[in-house]
Amino acid sequence: MKNKKIVFVVGPTASGKSDLAFALADKFGSAIVNCDSLQVYKKLDIGTAKPTEKELKGYDSYLFDCVNIDEDFTAGIFRRKALEILETTDHKSYVFVGGSGFYIKALLKGMFEEVPLKQEAQLQVQNLKETLSKEELFAKLQSLDPEYATKIHQNDQYRVGRALELILSLGKSMAQIQQEFAKTATSFPYPYKVYGLQVDKPILRTRVEERLSKMLHNGFKEEVLNLLKYRECKALSSVGYKEMLSLIDGQITEGEFKEEVIKNTLRLAKRQMTWFRGQDEVEWFTYENLDLIVAQCQVFLNEA
Repeated sequence: MKNKKIVFVVGPTASGKSDLAFALADKFGSAIVNCDSLQVYKKLDIGTAKPTEKELKGYDSYLFDCVNIDEDFTAGIFRRKALEILETTDHKSYVFVGGSGFYIKALLKGMFEEVPLKQEAQLQVQNLKETLSKEELFAKLQSLDPEYATKIHQNDQYRVGRALELILSLGKSMAQIQQEFAKTATSFPYPYKVYGLQVDKPILRTRVEERLSKMLHNGFKEEVLNLLKYRECKALSSVGYKEMLSLIDGQITEGEFKEEVIKNTLRLAKRQMTWFRGQDEVEWFTYENLDLIVAQCQVFLNEA
């Protein structure tokens, strides 16, 4: 089906993206595709505010609950799976919903996973990962490409390792690689719109507090207690889960837990908004104007 149209619903955590995605799916019969980096994981349900099976019943939905907690899921994997869904399913429209801006950018602009790597470079980086601490590995990246090293955190071992593989394979800085990749990257083959939800900070804080209360009422602590064997996995270092692990370990009180989750969730929302505001394609709306987005979307979907 070549006349497919894609709508992206983006914005900070707790801004109401899922509500809008369901409203659009109800109105236009759209399929829903998750682009939240945590809602892809099985067993991470309550702490990710993942739509329940009951909520998704009756909708065509994809990329929810599809990856084991101990498996890697990267922007490059997301891109491949998302394109496969678009190529192999027959819906007139799709709503991609989530706050993982890097995933959306990878889908629309391409991803470095497409750049061929030299096997010897991959083996060299694998050896470095096995012999160096994360601080030493990051120092290696700093020595090879100090400019790029300022853009990522040393704890992001995937991106540190990937950058080292690219630099050692191609003998160029990441800035040079990015420039060359931008010239050759294939464009996204479907018409699309990106709608963003923005929420004033006091309202967002209230929404975050209410969502946390709902999570605790629904058994968030019990969910994490059942995941303790996965505590070293990257997914459980995310906001909410890491604080709950500290509470379970007795390192913080319940009051401190709530304060930390709210504070760190608002910090995450700020980072997400900074990212999305840097993307020119996003059309911004407030949560109170969902009807306006639906109307705008109807015009887009009805265009020839």
